[in-house]
Amino acid sequence: LDLKQLLLAIATALRRVMPHERTALLLYEPDQEQFRLHALNFDLTKGFLSEGWLTPVDGSPAGIALRSRQPFYYAKADLQGFRSDVAERLLAEGIQSAYCFPLLSHDQALGVLTISSLTEKTFDADELTLLGETVKQIAIAVENALNYGHVLKARQELARERDRLRLLLETNNAVASHLEVRDLFESITVSIRRVLKADVVSLTILDPELNQLKLYAL
Repeated sequence: LDLKQLLLAIATALRRVMPHERTALLLYEPDQEQFRLHALNFDLTKGFLSEGWLTPVDGSPAGIALRSRQPFYYAKADLQGFRSDVAERLLAEGIQSAYCFPLLSHDQALGVLTISSLTEKTFDADELTLLGETVKQIAIAVENALNYGHVLKARQELARERDRLRLLLETNNAVASHLEVRDLFESITVSIRRVLKADVVSLTILDPELNQLKLYAL
């Protein structure tokens, strides 16, 4: 369910059936009305596009596909008419033509799958029908991968919260049971290192007479 592995498998399968140079996935982030780019073949990039790159939905070919919920084809001449940052980057990459397919699942727009070429290439009706059916399956797979990522993130957040509460509890117990500062420090250091993965923990105490911080324990 790893999204990067899924994208690599999608790109490999698509190229076997329909030759093209580049395949990319743009994930839709509705809160910011932007796409986040997940490119699948970085070996061909000239550096104008990179994984994690953010671009507004509006003003892009992929945005038209997302808004209309229909596949959108564009050639170089069409791209030149957009006059936006994303269009300039695509032209700089040498893109001559591309198909943008919206990824829809349970009536929710997940993003856009883009199949692009360094030549002006079109697919025939049968190929587009096959691509349309394939994209439906890809949308389900992407949704599953995203849901898995959300569950994993929630588990990690719960684990961090559990460790934080344990540290607070252990620190409170140590304060209640140790009157000597050095004994207290040694007790809480074990908990701090376990939760925060720290290599060094130190304690400095203000000496009011000298108005200086004194290293008390290390």
